Amino acid sequence: MSEPKAKPETVGEGLSLRRIRWLASYPKSGNTWVRMFINAYCSHYPVNLNTAFQFVSTDLPENVFAMTCATVLTEENCRLQFYVRPAMLINAIQLCRCKEVGLKTHHGCYDVDGMPLIPPRLTVAALYIVRDPRDIAGSFAEHIGKPVDHAIELMGTDMASLNRDGHLCHMLGSWSSHVTSWAVNESTSYPTTVVRYEDMLAEPDKTFRAILHAFGFKEIDEQRFAYALEQSSFAVLRQAEARDGFRELANGERFFRHGQAGRWRETLTGAQIERIETDHGAVMRRFEYNPECVLA
Repeated sequence: MSEPKAKPETVGEGLSLRRIRWLASYPKSGNTWVRMFINAYCSHYPVNLNTAFQFVSTDLPENVFAMTCATVLTEENCRLQFYVRPAMLINAIQLCRCKEVGLKTHHGCYDVDGMPLIPPRLTVAALYIVRDPRDIAGSFAEHIGKPVDHAIELMGTDMASLNRDGHLCHMLGSWSSHVTSWAVNESTSYPTTVVRYEDMLAEPDKTFRAILHAFGFKEIDEQRFAYALEQSSFAVLRQAEARDGFRELANGERFFRHGQAGRWRETLTGAQIERIETDHGAVMRRFEYNPECVLA
């Protein structure tokens, strides 16, 4: 877990602008888990995977894109979404009554044709979740409905994207470029807190307190904190999905699969492990995901 890297940007003296707190991660890294925790903490209400009233909502709101862009977004003109994205985010901020807006994203912290996917002027802070790519591979494969080898190939592709509804997508890049764009980016003007998925499992009390601090909660209500940890436990989330389904389920049979660390040792072949470690060894070491097949 790292400390914030920079002080928030000063927009202008005397100017009050509502801005975004980002919850960012590569897919299948714990983003939804953290969202449900924050929802439970803020609402003090039992977990509901499908409620429209979430304290951290999506950064691909189709209705806000529609009110922002006069041209209907399709598969053929999907690149247009990146040009209208800053205006869409401004509209999303204005539609929200909260002082600060929480948005989840799987975008890398990139520019597309000079347009920032994470506009600094609209950002107050970010929380980034990183997870061992060897554990991501199997879960990501089921999520996109492809073989594990395909998921591993995608995770190593610099221009990879993840489509939603055909005409909206997240620009992922490779796992390594995604992680470094958020977690090893010294040029941002806002603070970014980085937490590891594995620490969320091993040290939930310490790690989820850091998550709340990163989202602007200076003082923590202990009763709400304990309740949120219980409501966002993997067992409760799996029960909720089994009971109600989950609208964000893509191609897999279930969204909440195992919620473990190190399962890759049981599920990946030696060749698959070696490919991941060859593609991402340098960044893995930085976050203490030590390669075992590739030692160089």
